[in-house]
Amino acid sequence: MNFEQHYFEVLSGIETAIVMAYELHPDLRDHLADQALDNLKRVYGAIVKGRNQPALAMRPVEQACFDAVKTVLDAFVLSSGGEQPITHDEAILCLKRIQKSINQYQKLQGTPSGTGYLDFLTSFRGSGG
Repeated sequence: MNFEQHYFEVLSGIETAIVMAYELHPDLRDHLADQALDNLKRVYGAIVKGRNQPALAMRPVEQACFDAVKTVLDAFVLSSGGEQPITHDEAILCLKRIQKSINQYQKLQGTPSGTGYLDFLTSFRGSGG
């Protein structure tokens, strides 16, 4: 089983959260979503290392994306019962995989300030997930 298959639910949850943030904030751009994921990696990295949470300064649109994705990932990290929880390290790996996709779309578009990845997710998932 490859990475995408093993973490399908987590990756799908992250993508759905990003789509929801984009639908609520049409001014969200690929690079802002990428920065929100970077900030979330910093937060989870601090948890893993037992350090204080980093001070984060984000634009409101980045914050919305950050909050949406964090809500989803926190649910997976804290899950109990039927679902297998993931670790913060695994959450970071999933964030890196999503960022790899964002970066691929930025290269295809030739500009980081576009919405290629966001538009792909929206069209792929359709309105409402």
